[in-house]
Amino acid sequence: MRVRKIAFILKWPLSYNFGGENWLKMVIQELHNSGHHIDIYIPRFFNAKGEAFEDYPRIRYRYYNSYIAALMHKLGLENFSWPFIGFKIENKYDAIYIPSIYAWRFYLEPKGTKRIFGTHDFYHPNRKVSRDIFIILFLAVLRIMRDDNIFVHCIDRKILSDMSFMGPRALLIENFPYSVSLPPGDDGNFNLLFMNAVNRRKGSKYLPKLMDYFGKEKKGTLLIAGKADYRTAKILRMRENPHAKYLGYVDEKTKNDLLQKASLFLLLSDREAGFPISMLDSLRNGVPVLSTWNPISEILDEGFLESGAISIVKRSIKDIIEGIERFEGLWFEDRTKYIEMRYSIMENSNSRFDREKQLKKIVRMFEEV
Repeated sequence: MRVRKIAFILKWPLSYNFGGENWLKMVIQELHNSGHHIDIYIPRFFNAKGEAFEDYPRIRYRYYNSYIAALMHKLGLENFSWPFIGFKIENKYDAIYIPSIYAWRFYLEPKGTKRIFGTHDFYHPNRKVSRDIFIILFLAVLRIMRDDNIFVHCIDRKILSDMSFMGPRALLIENFPYSVSLPPGDDGNFNLLFMNAVNRRKGSKYLPKLMDYFGKEKKGTLLIAGKADYRTAKILRMRENPHAKYLGYVDEKTKNDLLQKASLFLLLSDREAGFPISMLDSLRNGVPVLSTWNPISEILDEGFLESGAISIVKRSIKDIIEGIERFEGLWFEDRTKYIEMRYSIMENSNSRFDREKQLKKIVRMFEEV
């Protein structure tokens, strides 16, 4: 095996231990363990006064508390020091990986280096341009350039279909779960878990009404875990009751404990495509998912619906509550059978979404481009 020199161009500021950063951490660790040389770069931005954004205390805090910073310290990787380099890097790598498609306009050079664009934020809205328009521009540039050194890492079949004009340079490697897989637990309570970034795109508008519902019905417990802005967090804390709690941001250990004891996972995303990591983590731990988004056409098979692993509901509070009540009914009717269903979901999901297998595919991608 020839050792590859690979550069990762990260977005700045770092995302404070969310999905994309978890993915990068695991992939970089795997490449490093496989013997490849890794360099990490973070673009340097300046404000109107010429001050570097990374010099601000708040952003420094986010850097020092991020998974990537901890990993770089652990591995002792070179070329990751203060101040960070700019967008232009030397043509000295076998491959450059850019996780964000929103950075494509900066990395059309150098011509002699393989560039792999990740599509982790393919479905995220852009602040200045609508998502659909931006993707149209991105696809148009790729069509015009026809550069054999440009590759796209597609994280689901929908993106692969959009990139079909690139032929073999569109590489399908699906996302993988980040959490450990633990056997289902049972604390004698029906636990509904919402664990995601608490924002409009993830369905935060439904949460206050769901908290009121659980406080009134007193049949189970709603646990909401995830970072929210000050206003949203204040609203959720005002709605807290013995049967509905807002936990805020939780660490990895607490996340695993919540998944192990969860009876049902709530996914209220308004996305139209793209497979959320939170759903992968839930299925990997045998937690059935009540979802306002249908992932079947993108990455799953119909069997996941038939097995009870995923139940699709419309985006309305009435339909969401009816979906919750169906699972509550199953749980209260026969808890032993419900736990058996969770074990079946966990077994099928671990077979379908094998993290080690996906990581090996990603290593091969870098070795073969």
